[in-house]
Amino acid sequence: MSSSHHPVTEFACLQLTPPTTLQHPQLILGLLAGTKAQHAWSGYPLYLFIHQFREEPSASKDFSDKTSTSIYIISGWASVEAHNEWIASPKNLEIMRSFGNSNLLSLGGLAHLDIDFTKLSFECSHILWRKRGVSDTLSWEDTTGRNVGNDNSQLGSERKVKGRVIWSYRGRPVDESVEDEYELVGFSEGGLPEVGEEYKILHKWDIEASSGMT
Repeated sequence: MSSSHHPVTEFACLQLTPPTTLQHPQLILGLLAGTKAQHAWSGYPLYLFIHQFREEPSASKDFSDKTSTSIYIISGWASVEAHNEWIASPKNLEIMRSFGNSNLLSLGGLAHLDIDFTKLSFECSHILWRKRGVSDTLSWEDTTGRNVGNDNSQLGSERKVKGRVIWSYRGRPVDESVEDEYELVGFSEGGLPEVGEEYKILHKWDIEASSGMT
């Protein structure tokens, strides 16, 4: 049961099923319908972020582009129980069933974080995140300067202007018996620091722009 006295933060990951891409019309329409329906149910806005990882070719594999794409959902709920009611609702089941039947994506993970969702500002264009072990005392600043295998190289010209930290929060899943916590750092538009490979870089996705609605 949720014991937080503030809105919890939903942190969910949806993995695209190859060869599905972010430009797939049915994917975009389904996500638009889902985000609007969830917002109407919960009263909290919902934001989408993208993480893409390009697998390096090796001698034992072909040299075709192998990019793994995940969509992260970040939203708020009054409680875990409130989210569970939405998950079990006919409308949500209908939406998820349409994704599953079309083999577009699958659920990669879901956590309800003890982070007050109302404190997060989504003017950020990127989020760095990772799981921190109970004995882990490092923060993202401690890992800067490492030339490691995250996806900073995909930022291209964005690195010409340095992004600034807008917020940084840590929180444990409130509905799991684990001590690990999630560390999330929001950055403004611009280049990001090189950080440890344990961090994933999420890029904000304007799905309405992708759909041609803006």
